[in-house]
Parts: sequence; structure tokens; C-alpha cells
Amino acid sequence: MENTMVKSVDTDPVIEGQCDPAFEPLKEAFVENFRSRGDVGAAVSVVVDGRTVVDIWGGEASPGQPLIYTAAAICYPFLFRPTDPVR
Repeated sequence: MENTMVKSVDTDPVIEGQCDPAFEPLKEAFVENFRSRGDVGAAVSVVVDGRTVVDIWGGEASPGQPLIYTAAAICYPFLFRPTDPVR
């Protein structure tokens, strides 16, 4: 997995973490949320077959305050786990 940092042109969030090259489109969509959709702070982690393929975060942990979103930021977890294979 590649450790990368991406800096957005418009809102300048620093995106940190790791992303498997096969999941680069997901990372690009994550960055686009900051650039054009007004995202302030976010994180995403994707595990496939027990292997973490994406673990990235960035932006502000608390809008309007100088708190940078870090890997240790507390957030609400969401789980997507398909019960049937995608056909």
C-alpha cells in the first residue's frame, strides 16, 4: 500500500494515510469532496478480505477551529457489508 499525501488546489486540505494503487479513484473522489462539495473533515477506511486497502483522512476535525483531522480523530463509524455478492 502506498503512503501518500495529496494537497487540494482550492481548499488546501492535507490528505494523509495509505491507499492501494488499485483504489486511487476512491482517493481522488475523497479529495474532490473537499475541492467542490464543501467537505471540511473526513476519513475513510476500506478493508477487503481482511486487508486494509484504503485508510485516509484529512481536513479539519472541528470546523472553524484550528484542529487538524488526524488518524486519532473520533468519528461516527459506518459499516457497509454486502450480504450477497455483487452480480
